Amino acid sequence: MDITPVRLALADNLSAISGIQVSAYMLPNPTPPTVHIYPAEIQYDLAMDRGMDLFYLTVQALSGSPDDRAAQQNLDAYLSGDGEQSFKAAIEADRTLGGSCDDLIVESMSGYRLYSFQDRAPALGAEWRVRIIG
Repeated sequence: MDITPVRLALADNLSAISGIQVSAYMLPNPTPPTVHIYPAEIQYDLAMDRGMDLFYLTVQALSGSPDDRAAQQNLDAYLSGDGEQSFKAAIEADRTLGGSCDDLIVESMSGYRLYSFQDRAPALGAEWRVRIIG
């Protein structure tokens, strides 16, 4: 399975969420509100003759300053299991990502975290672990 079309399609699914920048690739200096996607783990050859790999991708969202109540409210909406701002619902809207994988599922969410950046204030965010079967 080629990871590039998977990342692009996953970013496309997340683009349905309003008010947030989406990147299929890890951003070196993300500016909230933003979400970016990067590989977490790959398990190769789970079926004979390269029949199946499992990819785990991290979807990291940064909503804004931890002092900003609106940033926390936005993150609350992203954490929801359904609804217009739900990352889980957006990611799973097309579980084959336009045919670039066999199936996917959002397995977990990290909970609130503070992310530090050099020469910048910290940002509030969270991470989702997405299992891609291909």
